[in-house]
Formats: sequence, structure tokens, C-alpha cells
Amino acid sequence: MEKTYNAGAAIGIMGGALGSVIWLFITGLAANSPFFAFVPTICGLAGGFFALFLLTRRPERRQTIAGGVILWLVAINLVFGNLLFDRIPPTVWGMSTGREQFSRLHMNLLLVAMSLFGIYLLAQGWRKKPEFQSSNSA
Repeated sequence: MEKTYNAGAAIGIMGGALGSVIWLFITGLAANSPFFAFVPTICGLAGGFFALFLLTRRPERRQTIAGGVILWLVAINLVFGNLLFDRIPPTVWGMSTGREQFSRLHMNLLLVAMSLFGIYLLAQGWRKKPEFQSSNSA
């Protein structure tokens, strides 16, 4: 059962890491800026892989690790999202980006809400003591 939780946490962390920066990658490509396409993507995936490394070392701290990676990804999106926001074109490869309906304020409020969730997970993870299972338990 423990391996299932760890696998689920690993898939969730990497899916969240990739999913949260893929829009920055596409926007960077649409803005013809390799820097804005690759740097946030590399930072997001590096944070995800670091979280996986921590998860293998301290699997009982899943909640704390998830909270930390959420805050890392929110910081990447906050910095690069605000830097790229004015460069978002109305359409990318024939599809609407939705920029007309979504303001910078909406983006920042969404990121604040996500950071509060990350802080909540960190606080819950730090508050509870890690549970260690005995290998002799029946």
C-alpha cells in the first residue's frame, strides 16, 4: 500500500510540474523567445525531479514535499507569467489563448490561491509527526 501512495505522489508531482509550466513553454515559443520557453520548463521539471528525490528519501513527508513543490511552481509561474503576460498573443497556432477574458489580476489571484494551498500542505506536514510502520506488524 505504501508503494501505491508513493507512486501516486510521484506521478502527481511530475504531472503537476509539467502541467504548470507547459503554458509558459508554449507562450515562450509563440513569443519567439527561447529563454522564456526553456528556462521555466527546466526550472519546473528540476523542481519536480528534486521533489522525487526527496520523496525517495523521506516518503513519510509526502505532504510537506507536495506543499514545497507547489510553492516552487507557483513562484516560477508568478515570475515568468508576469514577465510574459504582455507578450501572450491573441491566438497561438490558430487557437485562442483567452487573454482577452483573463487579466493579469486574475492570473495573480489564481497563483495566490495556489500558494495558500501549498502553505496549507506545508503546515499540515510539519504539524503532524511522521508515521513509521513496523515491518513486523501483522
